[in-house]
Amino acid sequence: MLGLVNRGLESFVRDLHGETAWHEIRSRVPNAPEKFEALLQYPWAVTAGLIAGVAEYSNVSEDEILEDLGTYAVTDLWDSKLRRIFLFCGGCFDEFLHGLGDLFRALEDTHSAFVAKSWTLKSEGSGIYFLVYSGSLNGLGPVVSGILRSLADQYGALATLTHHMPSGGPAREVFEITIHNDPRAV
Repeated sequence: MLGLVNRGLESFVRDLHGETAWHEIRSRVPNAPEKFEALLQYPWAVTAGLIAGVAEYSNVSEDEILEDLGTYAVTDLWDSKLRRIFLFCGGCFDEFLHGLGDLFRALEDTHSAFVAKSWTLKSEGSGIYFLVYSGSLNGLGPVVSGILRSLADQYGALATLTHHMPSGGPAREVFEITIHNDPRAV
């Protein structure tokens, strides 16, 4: 897993629980380094161990931790470079969703582990969208859900989101997004 994810977990834990909690969680994970480099790849076992450790420490499920991490990435880091990257996609939530293709291609250009064609957006009209992920990184759903919910809020849009993983066929995660009101839309 990309070190950026592990660093995100580290910031999340330090901000919520403090330095001591982070060191306790990290020290329980075999082969977890003292410091994660953002663009290096780390074994999935390290990331999975960190997620499990944070969930156990916080006494919540791993999915809840991952969704909170997605929310944290948008809300607590909103004034950072991440905000500029997201706003690149549009001035309202509807435009953001339509601009995801450009964002995904830019991410693919900067890091080969991210594959833009793994993501597709289908518009059903009347503010209903289906964002579909079909790739090798399973379990992204809760993080993406947290990011999308927080971005809708940041854009001032009233939106509902449902995440599911259809059974049968190739591994996929589907996010149904319904925009009820997007005050910044033209």
